[in-house]
Amino acid sequence: MDQNLTDRLQQWLDTPSADRDWDEGAIILLQLTNNKIMYNNISHNPKGKAEFIEGKLRTFLKVRREAIANDEVNILQEQVDAIVARRTEFSNKETKLATDFKAGKRADHDLLPEDIQALYVENLDITHRMRELHLRLRLMSESTKQITAFERKPLLDEFINLDKSCT
Repeated sequence: MDQNLTDRLQQWLDTPSADRDWDEGAIILLQLTNNKIMYNNISHNPKGKAEFIEGKLRTFLKVRREAIANDEVNILQEQVDAIVARRTEFSNKETKLATDFKAGKRADHDLLPEDIQALYVENLDITHRMRELHLRLRLMSESTKQITAFERKPLLDEFINLDKSCT
């Protein structure tokens, strides 16, 4: 997908309707559709076909934004999957090593400095939030209804940010 064309399309639609160059809008529509017959029909009187041109271009912009968002969401989903795999692997190793510890704490947890103990509490809250987000994301991907990339992206972003903030 040509990002320059998408940017040009966005810039043209951001221009106030009174200031738009309707000939340029018709050319952009031609570039998007490659429909020369439609272009010939609207190029004779592009201002008279303004509503048609604008409607078509808005539709194309929406589709292009969704495609870009889907690509971004797929990349973010891969990052989240890697984080989950890394944390699961770490958790499994920790469980094997710490069968006699309670609640994931070290045996000498109470002897550690208070700031270190506070980090445990902070990370525990972050871990709970990450588990909640991961569950919501899994339910979204397994649901039968259509979930748009715009709905998933904020959850994926939050999950990645929480992982980065975990100390």
